[in-house]
Amino acid sequence: MNLKVWRASVVIMAALTVLVLAIAVWFQGFSFRGDVIFVVAFAICLLAADRTYDWLSKRSPSRIAAYSLAASVLLICAFVLAELMVRLNFDNRASVYPWMTGFGMVATVSWVAFDLIWRGRLDASDKWVKPTAAGLAVVTVLASLWAAFTVPIVRSEHVTSADCALMAQALKEFSPEGVTGGMRLEARAKCDWRSLGLPEARRHQSDMTGEFHPWFSVEPPTYSLSRTRAALSVGQEWVMLGGGGQTCFYSRTLKGWRQDRCETSWIS
Repeated sequence: MNLKVWRASVVIMAALTVLVLAIAVWFQGFSFRGDVIFVVAFAICLLAADRTYDWLSKRSPSRIAAYSLAASVLLICAFVLAELMVRLNFDNRASVYPWMTGFGMVATVSWVAFDLIWRGRLDASDKWVKPTAAGLAVVTVLASLWAAFTVPIVRSEHVTSADCALMAQALKEFSPEGVTGGMRLEARAKCDWRSLGLPEARRHQSDMTGEFHPWFSVEPPTYSLSRTRAALSVGQEWVMLGGGGQTCFYSRTLKGWRQDRCETSWIS
């Protein structure tokens, strides 16, 4: 593998790493079954941008023109991908174009920054370009890593006792009246709820006489990569079609988990 191919591969992989982190933060997780196809598609766009730069840089002394055309090709490719998803009924234009534009800009800025670091300054007079590009790349990577380590994106597949304790805490803070009022608890997680001060979990439903029983629920937590942040979905219903739910965010402290805020997720 010659130096040009090696450089292009490293730059594209670095830009894709930033893109994957951006997708994981935006969609609160990364699905290999659903999201990997977009990473592959953007990899093709990044390769097209790299080939465009290589082609124009051999025909024009202006590196700024080469980067501008390459960045334009990358963004056009992102728009083509967005339109393709619309045509394949993956999403509608009002939804897909904004976030594809955003991901396209993230990929473009990352690729240009990393590429400038590898290629060097634009010419002998542009000594500020490489330090600026290096700084931009460092800021982009640090911002992506910070978001990935502070935004809850990793869902607990196998619930542990620590997860159960956090779920019980979230329920008690969200619905103290449900805990003390004997409401039915709905939860998929297998926890020792009684030892945590909660009733045994079961599915909420009306009995044989059609009488509705109030219930409250909690979902397993989603953590940040560093497990310093967590998000949980909780809800309750006092009467038929009379309840609501929230997504509550927690931060880990030396004394345990502390609730930061809750956002309404549904109302019935």
